[in-house]
Amino acid sequence: MHGMVEESAQICGRSHFLDVKMHALGGWCNCAHCVNNRKENFHQQQNNFTYDWIIPTRVDGFWSTRRQPDLFIPGQYVVPSGSSYGCLKDRFGIGDYNTTITALSRLSMIQELDNVGLHELNSKSAFQAQLKLRNVSYLTKRIPFCIVSDRTYAFPPGRFGVPLVALSSKGPLSGVKCRPCRSSFSSKCAETVVNGLDRQWSWTESANGTLQLCDCHNKWEDG
Repeated sequence: MHGMVEESAQICGRSHFLDVKMHALGGWCNCAHCVNNRKENFHQQQNNFTYDWIIPTRVDGFWSTRRQPDLFIPGQYVVPSGSSYGCLKDRFGIGDYNTTITALSRLSMIQELDNVGLHELNSKSAFQAQLKLRNVSYLTKRIPFCIVSDRTYAFPPGRFGVPLVALSSKGPLSGVKCRPCRSSFSSKCAETVVNGLDRQWSWTESANGTLQLCDCHNKWEDG
């Protein structure tokens, strides 16, 4: 699927925000171009400012509430906790200008990664490696955000399975796969299932009835 970018810049108080949306590898490329292209640089120079915060997210993302001020931490790149698949989740991020430039340098850093012997990395391991290589600090936090998906998965998920949660869950869902559904599991049962997932793979926070599981081995429910 081709990358998709939707750009909007807004002034909030004294901070300048750039919100860029991406999908898959093409999205990383387009996001980096959106920030670094001559037109955008000219816009900043002409108006005598530099973006304080850049927020790469996804076109298939769902937000259950507003982004909170504690997610904006100077000098650190903030990503969702859980569902890390052994590395660092790259479905969403918040960072200041310099940290986000590194986070979006997926293609331009290929040679740098190769030079230090890092080869055949998947998306999440490459993301983590590029931050470490440029000495960018990162932090994981629970974020009210999930990825809407119509894919089917084994249910209930095994240790390395993929949980798919209901949009109606209390959350925050921290970037897990989600869809609208009528869950047949109680919150307590869902918590038991999720806690059986590998914590370094697809596990996500589920305490205190914060999520409901969808039976995702079938297609999207009608209604």
